[in-house]
Amino acid sequence: MQSNVCFLRLAVFSFVLCAAASLSAQERLEWQPVEGAHHYMVLIRQDGELVIETSSTDPWLPLFVPPGDYELKIKAFNTFGNVFSESGWSVLHVLPADPGPFIAGFSPTEVVHGHLDPFTVQVFGYFPEKEGSESSLFYLVNSEDRKIPFLPADEDLSGKSDEFIDIREERELELVFSGDLPEPGEWTLVMENPDGRIYKIENAITVTEAIPFKIKKIWLSHEPGPENEILLNMSVTGLEDGAEVLVEGSSVIPASIISRTDSEVVQCLLDISGVEYGWYNVTVRNPSGKSHCWENAFEIPRLEKRPMNPKDVEEMPLPKYFHSASLGFIPGFIIGKEEAGRGSLYSTMTAAYNQSFLNTFIRRKYWLSGLSWNITLGISAYLGGLESRDLLLSYPSFRTGVLLGLDYVTPFKSFINLRFQAGSGVVYSHFEDFDESFDWQMYGSGGLRFDFTPRVYVDILCGALCTFYSDGFLLILEPKLEGGWRW
Repeated sequence: MQSNVCFLRLAVFSFVLCAAASLSAQERLEWQPVEGAHHYMVLIRQDGELVIETSSTDPWLPLFVPPGDYELKIKAFNTFGNVFSESGWSVLHVLPADPGPFIAGFSPTEVVHGHLDPFTVQVFGYFPEKEGSESSLFYLVNSEDRKIPFLPADEDLSGKSDEFIDIREERELELVFSGDLPEPGEWTLVMENPDGRIYKIENAITVTEAIPFKIKKIWLSHEPGPENEILLNMSVTGLEDGAEVLVEGSSVIPASIISRTDSEVVQCLLDISGVEYGWYNVTVRNPSGKSHCWENAFEIPRLEKRPMNPKDVEEMPLPKYFHSASLGFIPGFIIGKEEAGRGSLYSTMTAAYNQSFLNTFIRRKYWLSGLSWNITLGISAYLGGLESRDLLLSYPSFRTGVLLGLDYVTPFKSFINLRFQAGSGVVYSHFEDFDESFDWQMYGSGGLRFDFTPRVYVDILCGALCTFYSDGFLLILEPKLEGGWRW
């Protein structure tokens, strides 16, 4: 900060002036009194032309000259009116009157957490960074006194300490964060000058939570029509203006956003003329560079009439994921065998591997495309319900087996499908009396499949399991909860 008063020291017979003094307009010029001086004569010139010549009995003088660069000389007179000491001509910088810090405008006033683009600010009384002097500071502060500093993005005035700058003029700056970013909430903008004076705007900036960029839902408004166009609808959070949509699969489908019905739902028109049928992925990319892909978002089915000759039927495309693994839990209730044993409870844990049939015959049949085979490992334990010791000895306390089976899931491209399964295999049974046996087991069940993503699914089923022993059979009712992952 420049000094408010310039001291010009005079010796008894000579003045010693600083090589370059600086004052602000409407302040006063002051010097050290000279012993024996009756009055002083002050001369100020600019570009060789005298602009002020005035006397003063005091060792100071009000300064009312426009900002600029001048030359200064002071003479000391005794009581006889004679000059007995004077200074040489010295440089005098007159700066604009300091209006103090003031913020006239600021934008943007609302940003999303993580905003990195520059802010624009219009200010008065700004001191730029110069060699040998401090500059004005900008920062944000919240109610918890957390301070987030700004830096001017385009300030480079190093080595210009002698340049005249009118701080009364309005200046527009770009400010960027120099370190940490502000958390969501209300923030006060502060401008602080080197002399300690500040100007602040309460709640100048509102920082909101960043909305995650994600495709939440995709659906088609109608099936492909004679115009070879379909309308793709998407619910997307965090979508920015100017976002792009890319549809890829067996072909690349041109896509363009034609409407945005609200803050999340957008509609795209897809031209499917000449594209291959099959499953397609949808990717949305924001101008900021973030993107999100929904794999197997929709299917383009075959529209041609199937020829009568099976040899000429083109195969259905391979499924995107034809392997899966699952875990299941089954609370089993005995419903067969002795009357006194009905209602007793078994608990079974299963682990299964499933693979779709990939042979040509099944891939030519739409309704068979949901058929697959599986191998299941099951471990069962008796939980209770039998009071008779004789009955207890006739029921296995532990059972494990490996079963082979068939699965069928309806091939509808929807969130919910039907699932049916059946199978059989050999099981090992252990009884309370330490007896052991290898028995034959068969099962069948049906229920609903919920496809939460193209890879993740959950099944809710109900069925029956029958175990055949050498002296009879055991029938158990089995509700089942199973979840799996495709790859």
